Amino acid sequence: MKKKKNHPIHYSKKHTFPHTDFHFIDGKNHPEIPMHTHDFGEIVFVIDGTGVHVTENERYNIQRGDVFVIDGVQKHGYIKTKDLYLIDILYCHSRFEQLKKELSNLPGFNVLFVLEPQQRKLHDFKSTLRLDETQLNKILPLLNTFTEEAHLALPWGNVILESFFKAIVIEICRFYSNNKSNKAKQLFRIEKVINYIYDNIDKQISLNELAQVAGLNDQVFRILFKKTTGHTPANYIIEQRISIATHLLVTENIFVSKVAERVGFKNKSYFVRKFKEIMGVTPGEYAKSRIKS
Repeated sequence: MKKKKNHPIHYSKKHTFPHTDFHFIDGKNHPEIPMHTHDFGEIVFVIDGTGVHVTENERYNIQRGDVFVIDGVQKHGYIKTKDLYLIDILYCHSRFEQLKKELSNLPGFNVLFVLEPQQRKLHDFKSTLRLDETQLNKILPLLNTFTEEAHLALPWGNVILESFFKAIVIEICRFYSNNKSNKAKQLFRIEKVINYIYDNIDKQISLNELAQVAGLNDQVFRILFKKTTGHTPANYIIEQRISIATHLLVTENIFVSKVAERVGFKNKSYFVRKFKEIMGVTPGEYAKSRIKS
């Protein structure tokens, strides 16, 4: 007789916060929570108490001042909670993808929202952002205002929530950019590279170019980049080109050949082949399906 697999609990945006792009969970006396996933992201603020945050790869102690981002895809949960008080800021992935274009050059942004969640999937990795009392006292009024506005659910509330969400993100990225630990310094090197790739996505980018941006030789850079992102630099660039192409195909009325050019593919056939390899459909099929939905 086959053993039944234990699937983690899954929370969906549709049922958790169906009418807005942002929401919150105010978790005083936070209980132990089994492993779960969700189709939205969350920024977790540890306001008080202690506990153990559990993922597939690790368990680590959390305490007052800790801040970390969970993208939702990774299974996680909490055990050994003692007077634990969390405030979780929840955000819709599709809206957040649009905000990333506005915020991606903010120092610390790609470390906190891209690299740390990626590291948590690949390695035994603990977040490097812990707010001191001054920083915590500065962020708490923003969190309280956000939760109050979300609770009221007034007309145009989503616009106000987005503005407070941006303010919270900017504030914690400012805090992160002051992090002087060796682990943070390594992540900042790769963040500079990610920003450079994004800013030059329509151009040809060489390994040597990226190594210079990181301030490392080619070999050391290649190893650090793969360890940090889980991808080789070449594969990462292609994935970013295709990711941006998916957005252009839906939001701009331009030919596939023009999209290919805008994201750095000089050969349309090669672009179509790589797009289908990653997305499972051709660019034309992808655009039609998104417009219909």
